[in-house]
Amino acid sequence: MIPFRLHITLLMLTLLSSLSVPGADAWGPEGHRVVATIAYSKLVPKAKAAVDAILPGLNFTTIEDASTFPDEIARTPARAHTSKYHFVNVKDSPTEGVCGALDLGRDCPTAGCIITAIAKAAFVLSSKDLQKRAPQYGYTRRPVYDGCGNRLRGREAKSTPTDSDAALANPGASSSSATQPAAGSTGSTNSEPLPDIDIRLKAEALAFAIHLVGDVSQPLHASDFKKGSNDVTVNFEGVATNLHFVWDSRVIRKTIVTDHSNDTSAWVKSLLALPIQPEQVTGARCAADLAGGADLEKVVQCASEWAQDSASMVCKDVYRQGFNLGVDLTAEVGSAYYKQVKAQVNEQVLKAGLRLGVFLNSLLN
Repeated sequence: MIPFRLHITLLMLTLLSSLSVPGADAWGPEGHRVVATIAYSKLVPKAKAAVDAILPGLNFTTIEDASTFPDEIARTPARAHTSKYHFVNVKDSPTEGVCGALDLGRDCPTAGCIITAIAKAAFVLSSKDLQKRAPQYGYTRRPVYDGCGNRLRGREAKSTPTDSDAALANPGASSSSATQPAAGSTGSTNSEPLPDIDIRLKAEALAFAIHLVGDVSQPLHASDFKKGSNDVTVNFEGVATNLHFVWDSRVIRKTIVTDHSNDTSAWVKSLLALPIQPEQVTGARCAADLAGGADLEKVVQCASEWAQDSASMVCKDVYRQGFNLGVDLTAEVGSAYYKQVKAQVNEQVLKAGLRLGVFLNSLLN
């Protein structure tokens, strides 16, 4: 068996390309925007100022705008490969009573998953000086952060606007030069190249951190069963869909419409009124103890706690007792199911926002 520390190192060394992540819109746009709103309301002044300063790097106006960016670019040909970073396939079989227990070596392949992608975003976000942070190297001589070019473009690059399309290109395309400074550039004092972390990459990392903390808090983004239940066909109030989408969007949309007169801000207020404090949320203490994102194993530990919390809900809440898939894997999940799971969906969205607030405070304060 691969030692845990070595496994984490290998995961970070082989995490490919950019920070982007997968195709299933956990929580849907409305849910992700609300997670961002809740987190922003919990930021300390210094972290809030840092977020406000980073957002314009990719022309984001608000933190809510950034929250949906990873799903948007994952649908483009250049970034479609990033979709696998939206989830972790925790092995489970909830219809047979087999609940998921995260095994990082088994469930998060060397190509990466949502857990290592969160750590990657944390690394970039916590780099306090643009273009001054030396990468960590493993025995393969590939940098732990592999996707930012790993070369300096000159001090003037800090303040020079760059083509927005370049921010969406696949940084991994230049990986052949990853261990050599660009011509005319200056390496570090120990001759290792410095990572090319600019404000655009910071903005992208922020968008991914916001989005992925939301994703990992959706139970079916931590479940291997039927591709996160995307392949479980159901009828939600007479409309054919799949169980994953019910948890992503349909429950949230129905809650906003029926309980809050289609007013998302009213839903946010109701979530913040729930008797759940950040210190009560699984993995929040871990995030609060982060000393920036340099300790990648610590970030992986926190994200793993969040993923396990979600995985444990698949048996307990998603496929709760009495859920009948039927012979052809179809089922009616209407009003009765909605009433059963609405509270859990609300709590998970709130927990995602609270986790994200603590996480960003640790990385940016």
